Amino acid sequence: MTIFLSTPISCFDNTEELIAYKKSITQLIKCLKEKYFVYSEIEKIYNEADYDTPEKSIEIDLQLINKSEVFILHYPKAVPTSALGVAISLKKRIIIISPSLKMLPYLALGINSISPKSFFIETTRIDHEVIEEIITKLN
Repeated sequence: MTIFLSTPISCFDNTEELIAYKKSITQLIKCLKEKYFVYSEIEKIYNEADYDTPEKSIEIDLQLINKSEVFILHYPKAVPTSALGVAISLKKRIIIISPSLKMLPYLALGINSISPKSFFIETTRIDHEVIEEIITKLN
């Protein structure tokens, strides 16, 4: 199974905040990679100099979302997310991890109508229990 993991990258106030977030999401990526092929841009980002151009980002993301069977969005705070719109339009199976459904983009709340195996996880943390829930529901 191929998974596209979408995480916030450019919304952080400084490099230290990005690095702290990256450390928090690393365990999820590591566990998913034990069973699946996972693409996650955040793995190669350490500061703003590592960002691809918008043109290159959209080209790569469109290809990889299209190839992926599952789209996972980690949405720890309300930020714009164009990748989610792509996944919705391609009718991908979508998993959204967020502290609250109320903070999600409006269209995200309707994902089950296009992809019945999609689901939400409301949590502020990514720990072993949440990772196990994701893996269990993927199988």
